[in-house]
Amino acid sequence: SVLARPRHGLTPALAVVCVLSALAGPSVLRAQTESVPPILAGTFEYPHDADHGRAAVLAALEPRIVMLPYFVQGMVRSRIEERLGIPRRIVVALEGETVSVTYEGERVVTIASALGGSTTVTSREGREIPVTQRLNYGWLEQLFTGENGTLTVLLSTEPDGRTLHADGTIRGDRLGDAVPVRLDYLRVP
Repeated sequence: SVLARPRHGLTPALAVVCVLSALAGPSVLRAQTESVPPILAGTFEYPHDADHGRAAVLAALEPRIVMLPYFVQGMVRSRIEERLGIPRRIVVALEGETVSVTYEGERVVTIASALGGSTTVTSREGREIPVTQRLNYGWLEQLFTGENGTLTVLLSTEPDGRTLHADGTIRGDRLGDAVPVRLDYLRVP
């Protein structure tokens, strides 16, 4: 059906990807010996309401949505808005070799593994989704892969550590070019 598997690749699962908590990544990557920068550890809060974050994600996806047949555009926007949860808080913990990232919002999702290792999270639809964490240019990268696309989330901070950048890149066979989205979070003292 059109609702279950739209031709444009923006399934509910891919929309949830935009919130950094629903899709997953490659199950096997080589182990990494480097470590996550200690400045990344801490608690960070989104300084706006969830509607602001949803608007940012929708704005990034809008050029792809307008390329869809007119009669499905409104439905796609509504589905994304309904299922898109923006984390209020991101907590990064570095415990030995384990890197743990907890996304707190309408639901709480924790991803904990060694760098290069995989774990799973459960999507809103109840699917187990593998997730892999690794370093990319010295920062923490999370790789999520769903049925219709992938999400790469790069977590980095400003040099002073006060701002956490959550840079998501959404890719899908039917999306065309990758869709970048950035949400900034502020460190909680």
